[in-house]
Amino acid sequence: FRREVKLARRVTHRNVARVFDIGAHGQQPFLSMELIDGVSLAEIVSRKGRLPPSEVHATAAAVCAGLTAAHTAGVVHRDLKPENVLVDLTGRAVITDFGVACALPERELTFGAGGALVGTPAYMAPEQVEGASEIDARADVSAFGAMLYALLTGEKAWKGDSALAVAAARLLKPPPDPRAAQPRLHPKLAEIVVRAMARSPADRYATMEAIATELGELPITMTVRRSLVPAAPRTPSVGLALPASDKRVGVLPFRNLGPAVSGGRVSTVTG
Repeated sequence: FRREVKLARRVTHRNVARVFDIGAHGQQPFLSMELIDGVSLAEIVSRKGRLPPSEVHATAAAVCAGLTAAHTAGVVHRDLKPENVLVDLTGRAVITDFGVACALPERELTFGAGGALVGTPAYMAPEQVEGASEIDARADVSAFGAMLYALLTGEKAWKGDSALAVAAARLLKPPPDPRAAQPRLHPKLAEIVVRAMARSPADRYATMEAIATELGELPITMTVRRSLVPAAPRTPSVGLALPASDKRVGVLPFRNLGPAVSGGRVSTVTG
């Protein structure tokens, strides 16, 4: 907990959830952090299936910006996945959960307690799966590519019947082309996804800024500038409400029947 607070506090950005403090209630420790009123990308995909590229683009750009801020502060997330990106009711995408993050100079955190690998196999970079001692920002680049694949196709890039099988697939199989699942995907967008997931860190983008630049160069007809707007949070009575983007405002004809000022005198408008 102390480690998460320490690292998360380094990152101040609108696309990263703020962690404020640590405390304890009796023997139970807790974190206080920013409330994000929305849902995760994982829940959005589970409800909608694969998402149109035009909807993915702005959210992807926001995640790029948040990760760039983290990397600039010397922090690698190491567990980026759709479950750890929340989208609030305004469409703002926010990266959460720095619980397994590490500082760039640190090399002792590849494994967790008992030697367990740290991260989520379907989104872990190969070097994380292998337990490499050198983990840098390109591990997050790899996870970002796998997350984009999931958003664009509605399925994970790396599959298996167990966590071990998924990890093995990540090491033994080349990055899948999302066009196999969505043939009409823009070729350049597919190339960005595949390169981000490259087996060797040297073959990936060196920074999240480089990915953001290439995303920005995609045709405007493919990248409508709007974020995903999720459904309202669950309530006991109504469940998930309609997405905020589906709400409409109607304006009816009206007359002013109240007092009006004309030439310094107050009169009543009727009609």
